[in-house]
Amino acid sequence: MAYSKAFNTPLVVFAAFNGDMVSDIPLLTWKNRSAASMGLPSESSYSYVYSNGTSFIARGYANSTGNFSCYDPATGTWIPTFTSKADMQYCGNGVYLLVNSASVYSSFDGMTLNYAGYLPGLGNPVMCGASNGSYGVLSAWWVHSPMYAKSNVGSGGAWTLTGDYYEDGMCCFTDMTCHHGMYIGIASDTIVDSGKGGIQISSNGYQWRRTMQYPYGYSESFKIGFSSIRSVGGRLFLINSYYASASNSIYQLCVMNGNGCGYTVVRQGQSKDIPSLSTMVYVEKLGQYLQFGDNVIYASPDGYQWKAVPQTNFSGTKVNAIYIPGDGFYVTTSGSWGSNSVLYCAYP
Repeated sequence: MAYSKAFNTPLVVFAAFNGDMVSDIPLLTWKNRSAASMGLPSESSYSYVYSNGTSFIARGYANSTGNFSCYDPATGTWIPTFTSKADMQYCGNGVYLLVNSASVYSSFDGMTLNYAGYLPGLGNPVMCGASNGSYGVLSAWWVHSPMYAKSNVGSGGAWTLTGDYYEDGMCCFTDMTCHHGMYIGIASDTIVDSGKGGIQISSNGYQWRRTMQYPYGYSESFKIGFSSIRSVGGRLFLINSYYASASNSIYQLCVMNGNGCGYTVVRQGQSKDIPSLSTMVYVEKLGQYLQFGDNVIYASPDGYQWKAVPQTNFSGTKVNAIYIPGDGFYVTTSGSWGSNSVLYCAYP
């Protein structure tokens, strides 16, 4: 693994080593899972899997419609539930939060889709959101309506517009999560060069405070940026990225402290070495964080020390993943022509 001193940041050295740290993660048997076997129309493409921490859903597109199904733990099968063109903006803390234009929807059990109100004055698409299970926050890519909040994501009615760049300097967010009740997001100043970009935190979605403006080592000649953030298994994970050229990019997987004021780099490499945070799960049975990559699983007992566990029949860019206790792993993998497939491994 190459490390650039330009980062000037603490680094936990990652190495693929032989040891007992992940002795319970063997070479797994992966198989393609058909859309029909997951309760989706057989002609579905662009399949995805999600978990809000208490339930599991799958989504597939057929005839320009989003079809959803939910895993039934009593029967161990996937059953069709609802259709919607809304896009998933957040899943966690017992809730799914979806948005279609200015309309917001939520689901708590994966079986029923609730109308959760609308976003007044929405100028551009919603980029991201988060929820603590009842309270919700959404951010849109627009200077006049960058941030909305609502005290109950299970009810209808208007969301409250909580910021405007020209009135209070609020900027839009590119990614967001909820960690131990605290909202933590990556603010962007791309639209208007607000100077307020970086990591910001809030307890309620109304008042935000910046904790970091740039990643460690940032300079005019080394413009590394915050890319994505997610709370998984009690840890707050962050990915930073730096694009030197079309053929040279550097990614960092980091563990942030709980207040969003600092982080430790735990892995570093090219894009193939640092999969999306949506591919990371915490398996309580194993006491392991798992992150799924191209023909590999990265495993860690604490989020800091990682080991690469090679896999076969597991190629492709991983999009997102879930683990269903008593059943197994479901991993969305992008394929040719932009279509996705779901790879499954039984792991009760």
